[in-house]
Amino acid sequence: MEEDIPKLEDPSDEVRLSMRSKGYDLVLNGVELGSGSIRIHQQELQDRVFKMLGLSEEQRRNRFGFFLDALTYGTPPHGGIALGLDRVTALLTGEKSIREVIAFPKTAKAQDLMADAPSNVDSDQLDMLSIEVRNVKRFPCACGGEWRISFEKVFVGESTRTAPHAICPVDRQVEPYALPFVDPSASWSKKHREKGSPRWADI
Repeated sequence: MEEDIPKLEDPSDEVRLSMRSKGYDLVLNGVELGSGSIRIHQQELQDRVFKMLGLSEEQRRNRFGFFLDALTYGTPPHGGIALGLDRVTALLTGEKSIREVIAFPKTAKAQDLMADAPSNVDSDQLDMLSIEVRNVKRFPCACGGEWRISFEKVFVGESTRTAPHAICPVDRQVEPYALPFVDPSASWSKKHREKGSPRWADI
């Protein structure tokens, strides 16, 4: 809303969170069928929003320069709405879940059985995109938390060597965990998550 624009530079989070947009929803019997909004069409206002999000002038130009420049050519006020056709179809067919009408529904493991996705990617494709696939092992910690070990190479050789290890940051009385599968000559990292916490901590 125009009257809320001056709040962009207000240092108070509470004030900024009170800002309103020109948004709208299409609802039928408590079911959201679609939503949309009136877009920002002024270059100066869009630049202020990017600045408020913490982007420097260089970042704004490098990432969104094309967009900011386009807005200088007199972009008219415009908006849009996106309808969820799967929800509309579910209502028309009397289904309780949109999974019954989605063309390619996913399983609980996010697998698409009709398209056989996700599938394996060959090394040439990974090289083309400069993507490196690392080995990851997860196992429980005696403190009730969990370990996540990411490593580039699996160790192959004498098992009598001194293997890398991980020490619990919560209970240091616990004997260190040996990591015989890690090749320390290549890059590797370890993360620990305390029981009940969603956050992983670098160790």
